Amino acid sequence: LGGAAAADVLLAEAAPSGGPFEVVFPVGLPEQGYFDWVDAFLQRHPDYVELSDRAIVEWCKRSGLVRAKPGGGSTDKPDMQFGVQGLVPDVLRRALAHLASTTARNFVVPECKANLIAGERQSGLKKFGMPHFRKVAAVLVGEPPAEFKARSQELLLAEKRQRAEAQRKEARARKAAAWRVKAIEEKRRKVAGKTGEAADAEAKDEAAEVGMGDDDEEELVVELTAEEKARWFAKPATPDVADAVVAKLFGDFSLPSSAEGFDEVRYEWQPEAAADAALKEWQFAKKLAQRVTDIKPGEWFMAEAAAWAKQLQDWRKRQAEWKDPARKKALLEKRAEARRKAAEEARERGLELEAEAVAGGEDADADPDVDVMTIEDVEDVGGGEPLFASFGYEDWSLLSVRFELHLLLHAFRKDLDDADRQSFTEKD
Repeated sequence: LGGAAAADVLLAEAAPSGGPFEVVFPVGLPEQGYFDWVDAFLQRHPDYVELSDRAIVEWCKRSGLVRAKPGGGSTDKPDMQFGVQGLVPDVLRRALAHLASTTARNFVVPECKANLIAGERQSGLKKFGMPHFRKVAAVLVGEPPAEFKARSQELLLAEKRQRAEAQRKEARARKAAAWRVKAIEEKRRKVAGKTGEAADAEAKDEAAEVGMGDDDEEELVVELTAEEKARWFAKPATPDVADAVVAKLFGDFSLPSSAEGFDEVRYEWQPEAAADAALKEWQFAKKLAQRVTDIKPGEWFMAEAAAWAKQLQDWRKRQAEWKDPARKKALLEKRAEARRKAAEEARERGLELEAEAVAGGEDADADPDVDVMTIEDVEDVGGGEPLFASFGYEDWSLLSVRFELHLLLHAFRKDLDDADRQSFTEKD
């Protein structure tokens, strides 16, 4: 590379001689200053090289490549489609990992999602198995130090100022357009005696000379609100990790330990106990707000759903029998015979009162004003008539929907099997 043109290369700090060389794995929560910490770390330690997807994207952009969809994906896993044949993201990652594993340099590996999952942390550590590497986990969980908070405030203020300047620029453009329209109309009135094209040309020339009054505008003053000043972290324009990924995996997030293969676990913001408590609190808050996207019906739900389908079929068959005069007659005769046998058995046992009650209910008809919540047998509300004798298609559909919702509510708790999530909020 010594003969390369200066415009075609990026100068970097020379790698320190000797060793060991550090490989830093930042472990932090998404949307909580993760990549801001990485940026600050690289500013303080220019001899460290970042190994991440966002670094690959930046290198490709410096080489003149343009992404097909700028800003797509997340900061952790940005869109890496540059429309170049042979430039395959997975191939780039493997080649970079192989090259880094044999290079004597300091590295920082800001993989937000991967560094929060124990299995993926161990996979990352295996790439740096050479003895000249010292593997360090930097934990960024909990309340950050005052210095980091101040940096976050600066980022918030810069972002707010940028938005305000964009709004003022848009207002200037609207004002300029209004001034030009007004100038053209005024000039047209002055040159009313001239023909159309000449009048339009003269009016436009004068409009171009009209100022917008911007020189007299006051200096833009932007300040943070009390709520913004209380924030610990600046909100990134692009999510650190895709929402769908967080919703699916946040329950598996954990803090690193030396047993995983790290030479040092460095707690940058809070001690281990406080960081662990902050992670659990964050996960609990996510449980209350995130939808469960990977839940599947369990054995209990499938068994209950099958039993309900059979019960519904039996009831509809019972309704059909009741509506058919011949089958209804046979059904009532069978019912009467059963009552007579029950009365005889009661008399044989010396239960005269019970026998009379059974026989006395023989001709009882259904009460049209009965409270359905007091009915003990929905297949016989009086006179052998089922509660659903007059059900139509809509009634069966509503009954099915109501029971299935009831079933889903109870199945959610059983299939999720999470003591912190026994139900879900109305907004879900």
